Amino acid sequence: MRTAFDFEPERVHPNARVFLEGIRKHDWMATHIYAGDTTPSFTYTTGLCLTKGIPELIAFALDMGRAHAALRIIINEADHGDRLPVGRPISGLFDTVDVFLFATDQTKHAEYLLRSAWFYDDAPFACEQLVIPDQAGRFPWEDDCDPLFRSVQPDLTERGWAASLAR
Repeated sequence: MRTAFDFEPERVHPNARVFLEGIRKHDWMATHIYAGDTTPSFTYTTGLCLTKGIPELIAFALDMGRAHAALRIIINEADHGDRLPVGRPISGLFDTVDVFLFATDQTKHAEYLLRSAWFYDDAPFACEQLVIPDQAGRFPWEDDCDPLFRSVQPDLTERGWAASLAR
């Protein structure tokens, strides 16, 4: 897989070189995007597919610190041979609530995972979305989920979260 590590030096902006050095040193980097007028805040990884052979990760509706901590736990689990299940409840990531991971649709990567798309030279790469419940413990695909909370956690799956739940 061709990555930004293979780019000619003149193609890499000096700020991007710092980003690449972070991936070389830590195997991955996290990018946090602050909320805009029409975009919720979110955090995503770059480098995991290449360095660890696992999907990149993206999380919405979490502040930068909590998102980074949650992503680090998922990565550490994978480092110990424990890949967390996709489409099934995951306990223990946060103290009191279950969370889910879902495979993302490749067509949505260009909208949300810009640095990762650049890093992988616009080639397809795997990514999983961490989905958390609202304050009452309801997930975005549940009818009684807080609509405001649902709006800050877009569905990046191909068929929708409910259809992607493992049965």
